Amino acid sequence: MGSEDELHLPKIIFSGLNPMITGDDKWAEIRALVWAAVEIHGCFEAEYDKVTPKLRDALFGKCMKELFELPSEIKMKNTSNKPYHGYIGNIPCRAYESLNVDNANESEGVEEFSALMWGDKGNPSFCNTIFTFSKHIAELEQMVRRMILESLGMAKYYDECIKSTAYGLRLSEYGIGSTNNIGMQSHRDSIILAMVCQHGVEGLEVQAKDGRWLTPSLNSLTVIIGEAFWYSAVFSSRPRDGILVESPAELIDDEHPLQFKPYEYGDYVRFSYSEAGFKSKCALRDYCGVSSKDIEEERDS
Repeated sequence: MGSEDELHLPKIIFSGLNPMITGDDKWAEIRALVWAAVEIHGCFEAEYDKVTPKLRDALFGKCMKELFELPSEIKMKNTSNKPYHGYIGNIPCRAYESLNVDNANESEGVEEFSALMWGDKGNPSFCNTIFTFSKHIAELEQMVRRMILESLGMAKYYDECIKSTAYGLRLSEYGIGSTNNIGMQSHRDSIILAMVCQHGVEGLEVQAKDGRWLTPSLNSLTVIIGEAFWYSAVFSSRPRDGILVESPAELIDDEHPLQFKPYEYGDYVRFSYSEAGFKSKCALRDYCGVSSKDIEEERDS
């Protein structure tokens, strides 16, 4: 055992795991590790052999280099009607620039983004790398999500959960045009699951239950549970537009009362980036949290 000061994220190896075979001993072993990590930290490091060094090199060494060398006026075409879901840049005191590829695990989504950045001819090599990377990460995300639902005894909701999910791949470059080494302030992700793939330098930190900040390994793939998965229990999954996020009735009883009221993801995102949301210590709880008074009234009714 290490000293008390040594605290590391658990590393879980998914390599060789078949997402189509979910009932064998290996699946059960990995599922137990995932659930323990989620309960203790809310995140963990993952190793997945389909995300090869060659694929990572193509992503970081070529695709992202080509993307971020584009003129600012081109990158700013990456817009969205949701706050912070499109291009992010030119933020005072933040050395950070980022673009989002919506539906990155679908060839049509990647091609649409490529045409927006490079015109009608697009960028075929960029599309191939982004789609391949996103497809494998989505596969890993779905395995993790199935394991969590199985651990909660809610596996019957898996298919419905996947059908109501949209995916996005956010490509980010830090340390741009500034001597300030702060990329982003501490925050909670509003999405379901985030898969953060670092490259070359330390940057990501996650906070453990005891308040200490942990630094994942270099070149790691870090799986982080977002607020939307808090509720019912940067590649990210999020509820599709119009989907109501709510807890299964089977998880609610007198000993485990409802903690959050049902909410529509897009409305919550807009709140979380409003003035009230920025001032909040926990935007999700302030937006749709259930108070002790609400619980008592529900019990009396």
